[in-house]
Amino acid sequence: MSSRRVICIVGISFCGSTLLSRLLATLDDVAAAGELHWMYDAPAVGGVETRAGWKVKRQCVCCGADCSVFTRKFVLELPPRRMLYQCVAERLGVGTLVVSDKMPGTYEVYCEAGSADGIVMFKRPEAAVLSMMVNERSGVREAVNMYANAYEHMSRWAEKFFATALFVSYEDVAIDPFGMVSKLKRELGIPGHPPGASAFADGDYHAFGGNPKAHSRTEILLDSRWVDQLTDDQKSEIRGYRKAMSVYRELMERRVR
Repeated sequence: MSSRRVICIVGISFCGSTLLSRLLATLDDVAAAGELHWMYDAPAVGGVETRAGWKVKRQCVCCGADCSVFTRKFVLELPPRRMLYQCVAERLGVGTLVVSDKMPGTYEVYCEAGSADGIVMFKRPEAAVLSMMVNERSGVREAVNMYANAYEHMSRWAEKFFATALFVSYEDVAIDPFGMVSKLKRELGIPGHPPGASAFADGDYHAFGGNPKAHSRTEILLDSRWVDQLTDDQKSEIRGYRKAMSVYRELMERRVR
């Protein structure tokens, strides 16, 4: 099996990883494949319902059981976990695979340290907290504490584990999606032509796991729901948590811009 490049997106749930992976897949010889750990972790029959309320099955989230790429035979004959990313890149026929498994512990199972590049993807604390409150029924304090602790750990871990570690703000991506992809293309040394909007909407795309709506969405909009949906007291509580704001400031200072 030939060696293919792997780019791993790191972040908490609802950080924008599906959007970024799909944007990167508009580059030549690059494909995104979603959360590939579900190839092993989803039950063989029936799937599993996530805390956010959708069901994850052991099949392509875009095509379902009729996928011509991730066929039932392919899934049943999966290689050892350490070989999965290379196997999927070969199956998709690309030199670079983008994966959204997000969690450091998951990447340690599927990658050798130093064998892949990483992107730490983050939202501003208010947006991230609202996403967790809506989708995972978290309280404000629980969500902001998780945000602070997760990104403090992920930032340090990514710089040690990946060959190259980049930091990307979801808000920067949503405001100028193809400008950001061009910057990441340059930072990561990905060859080929600049991306285009038509490739994002019309590309032949196959993936596992994640929010089905995020995989099918063709419009790129800034998620600013937190402005109206969080109360003033909730916003003050989030901004008053010094650790979360300190972690966020550090992420912003290190981000690709």
